[in-house]
Amino acid sequence: MLEATVPATAGSEAVQTEQPFTLYSAASAKLPLPTPDWFVTLQDSVLPGQPARFLVGSSEAEARILVEAEAKGESLRREWLTLQAGEQRVLEVPTTAALSEAQLYVHVTQVRDNRLYLHSATVQVATPPAPLVLSIATFRDKLQPGQKETWRVTIHQAAGQPAQAELLATLYDKSLDVFRAHSFSGLEFPRPYYPAGLAWTGRFGVEESNGLFDVEPNDSDVAVLYPHLNWWRYSLGNEESRNDYKLLSKNSRVRFTPPMIKQDVEVIAAGAPAPQALRMSVSSDKVSDTASGENAAEAAAAPPPSTAAPRLI
Repeated sequence: MLEATVPATAGSEAVQTEQPFTLYSAASAKLPLPTPDWFVTLQDSVLPGQPARFLVGSSEAEARILVEAEAKGESLRREWLTLQAGEQRVLEVPTTAALSEAQLYVHVTQVRDNRLYLHSATVQVATPPAPLVLSIATFRDKLQPGQKETWRVTIHQAAGQPAQAELLATLYDKSLDVFRAHSFSGLEFPRPYYPAGLAWTGRFGVEESNGLFDVEPNDSDVAVLYPHLNWWRYSLGNEESRNDYKLLSKNSRVRFTPPMIKQDVEVIAAGAPAPQALRMSVSSDKVSDTASGENAAEAAAAPPPSTAAPRLI
């Protein structure tokens, strides 16, 4: 526990604050405190070829920990570790020169006692730029209009050795700063960036059950539709009255027998046989639809029936 105190002064009380922290040693094989999950990143940047080091541990016996490493969108390592109770282990992930200027991601996953422990660390693999020292060998602070001048700049390393470098220089009239100050923006060189893609996500919680189908009965009233009046194609000037002679569609739940009365043009178009006129003879015990004797001669002399369809009056 780190404690800081400000002593009291005239008219004010003393102020005290506390900050807890954990003191650990990477060289120790034991955890600094009992905890089921322990993870520490020892480096945030490494040189190409230098391994990245981490600390993993658990106070539980036979702890199973999944370790995954990736860089440039590719998996570099995937391994299960089994730790003893209270063990602290140093985890090293090697790097190569091909990973220069890339990000190394390390993911540690553990599930225990219905708890999910996740850790992700990012380590930059890069060579830090060597410090350079610039010195101006010749300098002229005054020039005549149209005069030519040469400035000499020397670049060397901090130890005094010559440096292999490139210099970008510009020249402007400083007297114009009276009207508007001149400023140079820094140069930014794009670097490749590959986001992490193998990190695990999840949680433990409680979910309520949901019904798959709604089985409640539908008690709503079903409307019953009846056919319209048959206007025999007589139109009242709108589309509805023109189609009133039609019955409900086949999709309707209510079924009605089509009307038997039809127009003449409908009968002729359907090719129905024309009705035949027959004379009937009545006897004491039955009705006969055949003609005999005098009735036969009278029937033969009768004119043939008309083939036209009956008309409605």
